[in-house]
Amino acid sequence: MHRKQNTLFFVVLALMATAFGIIAQESGNGTTVIGGDDAALRRFIERELGGLPGAPYVVNQTITVGELPQTLLMNVPIPEGATIIGSVSQNEPEAYTRLSFDTTLTNAELTAFYQTAFADAAVWRDVTDDAGQPTGFGASDILNANYCYNGNEGFVNVNGTANPAGGNTSVIVFMRQPGDAYLCGDAQEVPPYSDPYRLLPSLSNPEGATLSSIGNGSGGFPGEQIASTLATVSTTLSAAELTAFYNAQLAVTGWVQVSAGGDTNIGYSTWSFADDQGNSWNGTLTIVAVPNIAGSFYATVQIAEV
Repeated sequence: MHRKQNTLFFVVLALMATAFGIIAQESGNGTTVIGGDDAALRRFIERELGGLPGAPYVVNQTITVGELPQTLLMNVPIPEGATIIGSVSQNEPEAYTRLSFDTTLTNAELTAFYQTAFADAAVWRDVTDDAGQPTGFGASDILNANYCYNGNEGFVNVNGTANPAGGNTSVIVFMRQPGDAYLCGDAQEVPPYSDPYRLLPSLSNPEGATLSSIGNGSGGFPGEQIASTLATVSTTLSAAELTAFYNAQLAVTGWVQVSAGGDTNIGYSTWSFADDQGNSWNGTLTIVAVPNIAGSFYATVQIAEV
């Protein structure tokens, strides 16, 4: 549900940023907005984020466009000079704010900014390593930091995505009160968090390559879990070279290569590895040329519990 809400938030914010008084415009992120005026856009945002009129529940959300909300939970700081895209806030049944902004800071600089801002160990606790880092294609360009406030009183997630072409870093800061039951509470009272998605490797991109149609998924039951990450990669590398590029990254994660092969348009490799609990997994990398589009490949990494 949380991932679905984030996806919808990105879409709506793209519309906010481009649709005022515009008949049709490309947003720069692949989203094209057609038609509408200020009033129509506001009705659309209310419907998409607030639900249908007469629904048996009331969302009670407040949306800001191009400015900060009146108050920020836990006084979470924003880097100086940041361009505010907008926010969505809710006060009940739990209080949260999802704020979007752009900054000229790199992910490393953004990490240092929040580590300094949340340096008071009596108030803040860094649980980034406990939550796990983004995985899959392009994950090395993503910042994912997590902090708990006053025990389990509040939770902050900072998610930054660097523009591969350089320039701004796009940031989503999610603030919630109360905090995250597993990350901020007594872990002994909460079932351990299990998601095979976490076992997918974090993969960097070839120099000069661009990624689109990126996606990750996971599911199944204990003993029969699967997860996958996929992307469309545009690059000057051949299928064999692209396969070798990702193979090198998989090898340093502790995966053991079982086989590899391919030809001009296809590359593949198979792997085996064990998770922290000693469970055995198989992994498969496939690279397939997109028909009739030179230099474009479908790339997939899938893992399955043995």
